[in-house]
Amino acid sequence: MAQYKVIAGTFHVKGYEPDGDSIRFQANNPANWDFLPWLSELDKVSKKKQLRIEAIDAMETHYDGYHQPRPFALAALESLLELLDITSVIYSIGVTKIVDASDGKPGFIAAGTTDRFGRPVSYLFSKKAPLADGMVMDSSELPVEKSVNFQLAREGLVYPTFYTTTDRIFAEKIRAAISRARKTKRGLWVH
Repeated sequence: MAQYKVIAGTFHVKGYEPDGDSIRFQANNPANWDFLPWLSELDKVSKKKQLRIEAIDAMETHYDGYHQPRPFALAALESLLELLDITSVIYSIGVTKIVDASDGKPGFIAAGTTDRFGRPVSYLFSKKAPLADGMVMDSSELPVEKSVNFQLAREGLVYPTFYTTTDRIFAEKIRAAISRARKTKRGLWVH
């Protein structure tokens, strides 16, 4: 069974180009990053880490005109921000960058690995999740139904995307949430 480190910190979007499946995160206790395998020491020491949200893939907000319907990309991003309590969002004129927002909101991630770009592959949780900084949990203990990942899948705003490192238990839960969204024609599955 996969092991995950719970890391408390803050989510950041101001000045960045997030979309519905990636966001930046700064750990309250940088020593918690030692749990993850890093490609380089530089990746490990950077303060605000670009995350890769586990098991989901959203449409890209900056691919307008490239066969990705922008309304679905923005819906996934807006839902991600709402679930993490990031409000007062002001976008650039092209809606590709967040110029201002009430970011720095507290929450948690649970991560066990990094991807080939050095991004922690993470489950995201709001500050309300029943988690504590520094906990190590296996997949049977992690409250995945409370994760932002699961909630975006349940709303039909993302596609399932699994890595070889994706835990089987969580993959099954995401598949079931996506299946329900398709049957009820939610989000991407409206047609």
